[in-house]
Amino acid sequence: MPEVSDRQGGDNIPSPVEPVAGSNPISDSVFMEHIVRAVAAGMVAGASSTASRSGGVVTIVQWVKGMREMGCMTYHGEEDAEVAGHWLRKVERVINQMQVLEELRVDCVTQLLVDSAHSWWETIRERRSGEVLRWRDFREEFEERYYSWEHRREKEQEFLDLRQGDLIVLEYERRFQDLAAFASTYLPRERHRVERFRDGLRQELRMILIAMQF
Repeated sequence: MPEVSDRQGGDNIPSPVEPVAGSNPISDSVFMEHIVRAVAAGMVAGASSTASRSGGVVTIVQWVKGMREMGCMTYHGEEDAEVAGHWLRKVERVINQMQVLEELRVDCVTQLLVDSAHSWWETIRERRSGEVLRWRDFREEFEERYYSWEHRREKEQEFLDLRQGDLIVLEYERRFQDLAAFASTYLPRERHRVERFRDGLRQELRMILIAMQF
């Protein structure tokens, strides 16, 4: 009678071939081929199982490492809209440049939250448990918490009052860029941004720029 196989129907690992009686199994090429195939199949199955369990975690660690290498810093929850805005714009620019997957963006960015900022995010996750939070959701929650109306108005006024004064041009330009994010109403087009920047320069530099336009 034919022997009944003990293998489960879903097992793809080939059964070893019995070596020919009296032969050396190590020198039997067919027998060794089946052994190698069986071992290889087991290794592939184990690797696939491990990847499915830890692949997502490894990917997030790699993304966050790349973000740090590109200059993304931790955020402690500073009560300053300018600091918060600078951090948010930086991480958003980096994750766009790195093309971080949409479904991983929130998990990656929130790895940079520490201290009170981390506690705040844990509260948001608890309040919105059951939801799949995307980058848009994180940004809205972040801006609502750290871009209060009072903060926005304060920074907007700082922008309107900004003048170069004793600052070198690079320092003035950096300050201008940081505060401009809070004054979009006054900068509907690029030419308005250029004019506002020019008008804040010291008079001698402003006159040079004006002369260059003619």
